Amino acid sequence: VLCICTPLSSTIAANWPMLRLSNKLTPNGAMVAGYESISKFADTEGVVLKASDIFPPENVTLHAIKAFDQSKIDSVILDAASVVCSTQGMLSGVFTKIIGSDKSMLHPVENITYEDGMGLSAWVKGKRVLIGNRELMIHHGVEVPSTDYEKRYVKDSKNIIYLSNSGELSAMFVISYNPNNAVMDELDKLADNGMYLIVETSDPNITAEKIHAAYDFPLELLQIMPAKTNSQYRSMTEEQPSAPGRIGFIGGAKTMIRAICDCMTVKSSIAKGVVIQMAALIIGYGIIAVFSLVGDLGMLNFVHLILYQLFWTLLVLIIPNLKKL
Repeated sequence: VLCICTPLSSTIAANWPMLRLSNKLTPNGAMVAGYESISKFADTEGVVLKASDIFPPENVTLHAIKAFDQSKIDSVILDAASVVCSTQGMLSGVFTKIIGSDKSMLHPVENITYEDGMGLSAWVKGKRVLIGNRELMIHHGVEVPSTDYEKRYVKDSKNIIYLSNSGELSAMFVISYNPNNAVMDELDKLADNGMYLIVETSDPNITAEKIHAAYDFPLELLQIMPAKTNSQYRSMTEEQPSAPGRIGFIGGAKTMIRAICDCMTVKSSIAKGVVIQMAALIIGYGIIAVFSLVGDLGMLNFVHLILYQLFWTLLVLIIPNLKKL
């Protein structure tokens, strides 16, 4: 009974899936520190990403700049770049290109505020700078062009960002956001695992509907983080002197999502291995009991026990690990 009910795979059932996990993650710049970490992160229900993780700078295209006051356009754009770059938002790449990547030109920015679904307001050199959609401008009493005028520029899924300086409309930017193939693969993993995607953004054009249209991510699993929770979120995620290293990764959000989703797969594999071992134990005990009752226990020799154990060990190694990481 002891020989047939002690599985050869007792130390392999959990460690083999974890070895597969390490071999998958390490070359991609990530690691998971043991089964305790796998178990903890396998229960993850949602992931918070920045909009710039979903639409990286190389996937945000500036198509045109329409200046309403050509004489001040250079200083106005510099003020806008100062605000956008200080937030490290997804439009920072666009404005960095406009100023020629010379961030020494940027001005100090004060009192940056994100207004839900509308955009940013801030103070630069004593002037209020607004960057957002037409609702933000109207909310602050800035006159904007008619919607018919906008329609001339928003064809082919393009979007408009307005820029206002000192209460006057200064410029209009025509921008498009394009899906990233690598990001799409990772978001598909989130959706397959039924995980929520929460997006932190200061860009009013980034809505749940836009992300759904670009990546076909389920709308019911999408949430744009409200502005009122931004400060609390930042305090929870600010840099700490030290923290438990359960998951470590480099390479951005894509690597993080891969590590978390793979934790779910590995935990499931380990659970299946345990179930198979339990089945082997119960069936093996039953076989011994039957042969004992009929008086033929001597028919079971060393070779039979080894073959029985090897059969179930192969099942433990193969069946739980069929799913690709």
